[in-house]
Amino acid sequence: MKISIITCSFNRLDKLKRNIQSVISQNYDDYEHFIIDDGSTDGTKDYIYKLNNKKIIYYRSDKNLGQPKVMFKSNVLNNINGKIIFLLDSDDYLLDNAIYTIIEDFKKFDGGIQTIAYSYENDGKQIEYKKVKSSYILKDNHPLNANNNGFKDYLFVQTSDYIKNFNFFFKNPYRWYTSRIEYALSENFYEVYTNKVIYNMDFGNDTVTKGANIEKYADITLFTRKYYFDNFRINMGNKYIRYTIKSLLLNILISKNNKFYFISYFKKAKSLKLINLYNQFLFIILYILPSNFLFKIKIFLKKNRFKR
Repeated sequence: MKISIITCSFNRLDKLKRNIQSVISQNYDDYEHFIIDDGSTDGTKDYIYKLNNKKIIYYRSDKNLGQPKVMFKSNVLNNINGKIIFLLDSDDYLLDNAIYTIIEDFKKFDGGIQTIAYSYENDGKQIEYKKVKSSYILKDNHPLNANNNGFKDYLFVQTSDYIKNFNFFFKNPYRWYTSRIEYALSENFYEVYTNKVIYNMDFGNDTVTKGANIEKYADITLFTRKYYFDNFRINMGNKYIRYTIKSLLLNILISKNNKFYFISYFKKAKSLKLINLYNQFLFIILYILPSNFLFKIKIFLKKNRFKR
């Protein structure tokens, strides 16, 4: 069973080397590793060519676009050959036997699931989620509430049918971030969460996870929150829909070109009683402030959020 791994990278050669070597050293040989270089100038291209590894498929953008756009431009999702696929950030790396573990787990469920979500370690410390009481917890049609229930930072490993059967992946660079929701709500969807640890997540100062390239990811957040609220709010739990609308309103204010959306969604939030009087007052104050000031606040909060 072939497995496809996708890694996007920008000027992170030292960590990318560790990432690639962690894949090469796996005790499972039937894989392909797509390296999508988002315009790096640190020698990434030369390193990949020197490896001369036929299992590595390399794409390079001439300029830095940000992960969603460079993935979209690379057309990688049309070229995957594996039955299983996952994204592995360039600053993260697989632990020993990770791919073998994935393959064996999918075999156990014999085609009955679309996603298995694995836990991680950081600096040698294994992260376990208290809600996962057994080896696996099955979540049926609950992806909208996954993060809100504490299932954050999992490595989501998916069947390629999950990807290829929905051509909206190939129409918009940001639909990767909403597609899991759309798929789950349109089909008989099953995903599994497990505390099995198969990779190391890096929370260093220059990591994707910590918020490097925050400006490039700001438009992703705006797109996804707006998309969730417009299309799936009837499927959301009350707690998550309140979080979604607050995040949406804040990101509309931060976006320099989208303030005209704010009044419309603010009125919807009020009419649906999703924001209380305190939040209404707070958002009105924020509306008055300049967008660039709000953006600086967001960067500060984002960077300090991951201090552990």
